[in-house]
Order: sequence, then C-alpha cells, then structure tokens
Amino acid sequence: VLISALEKGEEAVVQEGLKTLVEVVEEHPRFLVGYLEGLGQLMNQVASLSTLEDDTRMLGVELLLTVSEKMPAAMRKQVQIVDAIVTSSMNLIAEGSCIEEEALEGNQDPDEELSD
Repeated sequence: VLISALEKGEEAVVQEGLKTLVEVVEEHPRFLVGYLEGLGQLMNQVASLSTLEDDTRMLGVELLLTVSEKMPAAMRKQVQIVDAIVTSSMNLIAEGSCIEEEALEGNQDPDEELSD
C-alpha cells in the first residue's frame, strides 16, 4: 500500500500508513521482524526523497527509530539500516538548518514555510 501510494503521489495516504505502522510497532514490535530489510530500504527511500514533505520524511525515520527502540537486538544485525537511519537523519537536520538560515537572512520566522 505504501509503495503504491508513493508512486501515485498520495502523500496523505503514505503519512497515515506510516503513523499506523509506528503504532503497530509500539504495541507489537515483533510484527515486522521478518520484513526489516525491506522496511529499512523503503523508509530510507522515503527519508531521502526531497520531493516529499518533511513530515512524511521524518515519519519514515521515526518508524525505523521505533523499530530500533523496540527490537534493538534485531536491528543491530541490520547494519545497513542503521547506517541509513543516521544518514537520513543527518540529511534532514542539515536541510532544516539551511531553511532556518535562509529564513533568518530574510528576517522571516524559521517555522513559517518559505515561498519561492
């Protein structure tokens, strides 16, 4: 469902799906244990797509962090996913910092969206 929604550009569906998965993992962490590699790859794609809203991208990282918190032993075996989480998180932080700097240079509130 998430892949289909991403392909169709249905970002609201993607966000709802990610929120639901976070809730499921919080209550039933072992639910996704057999899908960690694919989940990690998909969430890395979500977090890396600059065409998506920041909230959507952050939900992708949040899902992986929730899985990591609930199943640390299983995630330790997924070195590529852990690397992807760190890289994606740092990229999101850096992009957010750039937006704040641009807003400050223009004397705008950094929390307001910038318009082209």
